[in-house]
Amino acid sequence: MKQKNQQQNLLLFRLNSEQLFALNVLKIKEIITYTSLNQLPDSHAALAGVTELRGVTLPVIDLSLAMGLSVIDTSTDDLPSIVVTECNGKVQGFLVRNVEHIMSIDWHDIKEIPKASGKKHYATGVIKIEEKLVTLIDVEKIMHETTDAKDDFSVELLTKEQLREIKNKKLLVVDDSLVARTKIAATLDILGVKYQLVSGAAQALKQLDSLSSPFDMIISDIEMPHMNGYEFSNSVRNLANVHTNTYILLHTSLSVDVNSNDYKYSKANSLLTKFEPKALAESIYTGLTN
Repeated sequence: MKQKNQQQNLLLFRLNSEQLFALNVLKIKEIITYTSLNQLPDSHAALAGVTELRGVTLPVIDLSLAMGLSVIDTSTDDLPSIVVTECNGKVQGFLVRNVEHIMSIDWHDIKEIPKASGKKHYATGVIKIEEKLVTLIDVEKIMHETTDAKDDFSVELLTKEQLREIKNKKLLVVDDSLVARTKIAATLDILGVKYQLVSGAAQALKQLDSLSSPFDMIISDIEMPHMNGYEFSNSVRNLANVHTNTYILLHTSLSVDVNSNDYKYSKANSLLTKFEPKALAESIYTGLTN
């Protein structure tokens, strides 16, 4: 029987073609029919506008346009849908052409994007469902390029005394998103710690299993192709080497909590929502001085 954390529900949808795309259901709050949007001056071209949803201002990104494809036509009788998500602690709407259905998949069946594909795509993985290839959307990258405010590194992340305490500590960062790895690396550079960036859990496990000296801390995403962060963290605990007690921080765009069964299964030490440099710095300090 499969572990529950190996199963995931995906919302399948289309943009302006027959190509299927998907979002993790855990990111989705609701799906609403398109309604007229208020335009914002000097905003990103892919920001279709904003609307009000139960008293909250909801920015809506044309997902097709954000990915470099054609704009989604909102003037037809067949109105598109707005997928309302909560990601990185923010409520965000994504305009899509047609919502298909929700499908349960095995995380192991998600394949990584080949490195030869370059860095300009907006996918975190692909999976074959009912003989059709489905692309998982890199929501973090799209939000980073369209609606995210620039990360604030002007504030003091840690005190000088705290920085001295963690200087030259060594961290392993595991995240399939290039945007996330870049943001984390920028924070770690300011903290003066050493680190290694890895794009997948399987690669990270192989490296951990071969090392004789431990990392002082591991930071792992949860949503990753082939092996998610819960399973990765649990696998680290089962390694017969010095990394079994390494402090593990799960750093995620999902809205999850420490009381979930998946988190308990992971045996990680702490959980943090992406991405706020000071909160990450404080969590790193806690992990390195624990």
